[in-house]
Amino acid sequence: MASLPGYSQPDIEDWVTSHLSAGGVPTNAGKPAITVSPTTIPNNGGTWAATTVSVSYNHDALFIDALVGWFGGALSPQTLVALSTMRNEIDSP
Repeated sequence: MASLPGYSQPDIEDWVTSHLSAGGVPTNAGKPAITVSPTTIPNNGGTWAATTVSVSYNHDALFIDALVGWFGGALSPQTLVALSTMRNEIDSP
């Protein structure tokens, strides 16, 4: 969606948030962090315009942390990051 013309950053963030929520990922209080940024992709000596969408989520590992606690250990929250970069499409004439 980020690579298609006519969509704004809030549109993309809403789309990503809805898919994460549908997958059972909590999406409240700024969690996860979604970043949309322009970039380029090399192409035979030139470049294509592209867009990168990054999703960062701090995972608390509550269930696993409880298990590790039985053995005297502890886990700290881990940041999971997913990136997707796609070449931008152009409007049809």
